[in-house]
Amino acid sequence: MITRGQNFKEVPLNVVGSSIFGRYPKISIEKTYNMFMSDNFMVPYAGYSIAVPSAQFGNSLEGRAIFTSTKFGKLVVVEGNSVYLVEIEYSQEFQKVTFFQVFKIGTLQTETGVVYIAENNKPQIGISDGTAFYIYDPTLSPVFQAVPIDFVPGYLTFHDTYFIMPAIGTNNWRLSAQNDGTSWPNDQFSVGA
Repeated sequence: MITRGQNFKEVPLNVVGSSIFGRYPKISIEKTYNMFMSDNFMVPYAGYSIAVPSAQFGNSLEGRAIFTSTKFGKLVVVEGNSVYLVEIEYSQEFQKVTFFQVFKIGTLQTETGVVYIAENNKPQIGISDGTAFYIYDPTLSPVFQAVPIDFVPGYLTFHDTYFIMPAIGTNNWRLSAQNDGTSWPNDQFSVGA
């Protein structure tokens, strides 16, 4: 049983109201948020549905990373130790996936843990799994390869033509060569503290 004090007062709650608000008290400050009923609860999103069956990813149970490649127009998906390129076409009119293709492009040395993915302007896709650094580049042979580096890679990002990664176990960060994730110079211009 809930007990309330003497000053308790019930106040009606408007579920539907104006989305127009202003800075003066005369104008209503109410806002309307789109909510959906799901199992007798109000939720702020419509939910998810399966677009690509898990069989396309070797029936893997848990993904490690997903990245949207704007240069290739595909998703990069890491499931277990496998790396995939995924192309999906979605129909807004019918609100469903009309086409998908999944290509396995490579294998990582690790099967668990966080994976970081970034893309440069060449375009190349860089992948760091905390143990090794990998590059996907369709102009290279092989197109997916572990890049020999002299540090343990961590978080990966891209900025101003450079891949940037910390050297795990040190206070240093490293820069790749400009738009070339296969080269990580060890000089005063590419190593920072």
